[in-house]
Amino acid sequence: MVSTRASKGKRLRRGRNRALLDEKRLRSIKKRIAEGYYNSKEVRRTIAERISDRVLENNEGEETER
Repeated sequence: MVSTRASKGKRLRRGRNRALLDEKRLRSIKKRIAEGYYNSKEVRRTIAERISDRVLENNEGEETER
């Protein structure tokens, strides 16, 4: 099977790697926030809420998996 970029992305989205992908995404978002990329307060607040929601979801998912 020829490995293409798209299929690699789909593979990464499955299973355990999904949490790692989310971590990467969160890290890049946090970096952007630090650089002042999202400077309006409303945007920052919604992003912070989303991050905390996602972290909670991940934590619940990992505990039920084991």
